[in-house]
Amino acid sequence: NSSALRGRVAPEYVSFNFEFGSGGAGGNISGDGLSKLEFLGKQLSPSYLRVGGNSADLTVYQLGRESACVPHNNSGPRGAPGVGDPEKCMSPDQLLATADFARAIGAKVVFDVNEYYGFGSPGENLGGGPRPQRIGPINLTNAEDLLDWWNQNPRAVPDKVTLGNELPNNLSPAVTAADFAKFSKLLSDKGATPELLGTDAWWKNQSWVRELLTQPELPPLGAFTFHLYLLGEDITAARVLDPDVLDSAATYAAGYNSELAQGGRTGLPLWITEAGAAWGGAIDQFGPAFIDGFWFLDQLGSLARQNVIVQHRHALAGSWGPCFIGEQPNFIPRPDFFTAVLWKRLVGTNVLSTAVHVNQPSMKSSEEVRLLRVYGHCHKTDPTKVTFIVVNLANYSWDVKFPVERDTLSVDMYWMTPSDSVVGLLDQQIALNGDTLQVSGDGPWSMPPMAPKQVELGAHGLITIPALGYGFVVMDSAIKLC
Repeated sequence: NSSALRGRVAPEYVSFNFEFGSGGAGGNISGDGLSKLEFLGKQLSPSYLRVGGNSADLTVYQLGRESACVPHNNSGPRGAPGVGDPEKCMSPDQLLATADFARAIGAKVVFDVNEYYGFGSPGENLGGGPRPQRIGPINLTNAEDLLDWWNQNPRAVPDKVTLGNELPNNLSPAVTAADFAKFSKLLSDKGATPELLGTDAWWKNQSWVRELLTQPELPPLGAFTFHLYLLGEDITAARVLDPDVLDSAATYAAGYNSELAQGGRTGLPLWITEAGAAWGGAIDQFGPAFIDGFWFLDQLGSLARQNVIVQHRHALAGSWGPCFIGEQPNFIPRPDFFTAVLWKRLVGTNVLSTAVHVNQPSMKSSEEVRLLRVYGHCHKTDPTKVTFIVVNLANYSWDVKFPVERDTLSVDMYWMTPSDSVVGLLDQQIALNGDTLQVSGDGPWSMPPMAPKQVELGAHGLITIPALGYGFVVMDSAIKLC
């Protein structure tokens, strides 16, 4: 039932992160294999490349007053001895290389400015490593030097900026509002063009956000940003396939929409600036595997209906859980990469109101129906077609009737399964309609064929949705909203 438009996402809805200093491709836009990473990144255009994360707050821009940029640890005030993660120095060449890489792959940059510059005692470790505890007012001298440098190097100017990472972990709402006000004024004083977004809260920081929105100093924001690691550190196959867990993503987004409305910012779009199934060691097992696509594709579908207009997958590549593209120099695409490519090719920005109805309730319980998850969008390029995103969490198939044109005899199906049925859900390769997907060549590279399978409609116009898989169904549709 897709009788109305539910919303609209940005063309860059599926985007990703680059975490400076995190190792692998996440540590430097340089070195072996970069041309392959560029090739892969181009398959995901248009997109946003967010330069940020935990390491962003420990990064010093090697500019102006920090031209020497002597790294120090984060265990005490600037320059004090102690132990801790060293701050990273980001040189002008690295800033330019990052901007050039983004341009080469058709991405706009979202740049996370170092909120904690100049401070350092360790904060509480909340799963993302030690964060500095702010002591005293914000120090924007390094940010000011960055803005001056951007004015002199326009090719490096980002499209958006944020201030700090996961601020509710260490800063009060009042301090955060004051910091954003000062940074917003600095952007204005310098004539800077990037739009300010914020505040990279966690998905469970609703009460903190509620208080933040009451602060009169909080300046206008282009979007409200938050992070969503749905399974936290408790990632198991059962939880990835649990509809209650997957449904909670929409609950968190709806909660932030409600807080924004009550705080006088109705309609402010939501951006997820970091998204992953989980963090911690388990992500290394599940993240690069086929099973990761269940939450990934479901979250793309469900949150498009919740005013979320951009989602950044963490991370594009690197050693932090090589979930999307493996580490340098091989940069092996993981299953979620191919899922994202298909989304880019098939799914448009107009979101349809879609629901699943059971014609024979006695055969399936209401709980079982929740295992079949269907989301509708207008097609990416053809206004006569609709793309349905389908996720089947059940270990059995379904016969489904879609709203096709009366004379339609078949639909295009892009159905994904593990490449190796013996390995199963933990397979790190993915098959499309039975064919394993791999990038071929050694420079130049080639994407695999990603053609659909034409599926004839059965009796009463039914299509069989196989067990434990996910994908896309494209059809000429009786829906005339696109």
